[in-house]
Amino acid sequence: MFHTQLCYLWFIFLGDMKRILQVILTLFLISESLHGYANDLVFSKLSVENGLSNNLVKAIYKDSYGFIWFGTLEGLDRYDGVEIRPYASKFPEAVENVYAITEDYGKNLWVGMATGLFRYRSNIDRFDRIRIDSSNINVQSLAMLPDSNLCVGTTNGLYLVNTISQKSEHLLFKELRNNKTNNITAIFSDNHGNCWLSTLSGLIRYSANDKGKELFVNKNAPEDVFNSFTSICSIGNKIYLGTTNMGIVEFDLSLNVFSRGIDTASKIILNISSDHKEQLFVGTDGGGLKVINIKTRKVEDIKTKTIIRIHSVQIQFIHSILTIITDIGSGQIPGA
Repeated sequence: MFHTQLCYLWFIFLGDMKRILQVILTLFLISESLHGYANDLVFSKLSVENGLSNNLVKAIYKDSYGFIWFGTLEGLDRYDGVEIRPYASKFPEAVENVYAITEDYGKNLWVGMATGLFRYRSNIDRFDRIRIDSSNINVQSLAMLPDSNLCVGTTNGLYLVNTISQKSEHLLFKELRNNKTNNITAIFSDNHGNCWLSTLSGLIRYSANDKGKELFVNKNAPEDVFNSFTSICSIGNKIYLGTTNMGIVEFDLSLNVFSRGIDTASKIILNISSDHKEQLFVGTDGGGLKVINIKTRKVEDIKTKTIIRIHSVQIQFIHSILTIITDIGSGQIPGA
């Protein structure tokens, strides 16, 4: 029988002497024996013992200065490669469930959480609330458009926020405010001014150029299961979507159609990321971390190595993933 322990934060390094692919993820730990997997995996751990505000981390972001930001259940933390600095006290109110972190083109940090949208003012080292609705709203995802508008995905539709004037526009994709199509779980911004929105009831393309909106629905039955998306990423002309109960679904950007999915064995996908070439990194609910080669469709399970002997644990629940591709000697975290 499994016994859920605390959520820790792991850094996983995969690669060769010339190229390092760093995958940062968060997970719940289950009290089971460790399993070795591959010789080129190295695990490091950060937790509340190292200064994290909470062991449940829901968002990870690397900023323009090389700092890693962690959004947790009750705080926001910055990691410089040596120590973790808490930022919860820099907010005008209590920090609850940080779901999304990004930067605008002026290198200003934006944070979305259960109670709304916030922007960091580095000159005074404080966060300001950005009012986008008359009431507090759950912000689940953030992405920048080329026109300096910030796409803000919420449980009540999409908000476009001008990062310079801070004026906002609200877009609903169904007339009912709480329709599942308005529950935007993740956003991918392409090179053509489009925002691709994963929702709990389909995939939406929003065009910043002509304000056009288009809903794409996977016709596989049952439709409500195949179109309930949790996360999104892309490789080439394909979008990959994690679902709440059907694994990974693939969408062809050239044909604007859904194609065959990828069988991951674990049906509930919590997060998905890519190396932008041929590998997907998939965080699952209970099935650990999967690495998928989209060319061969081969799925590999990543297990913790026995090098961390003091913790009898196994990766099971992966809540957030950040992939960073760097050459050795460049692009490192400050102090790392």
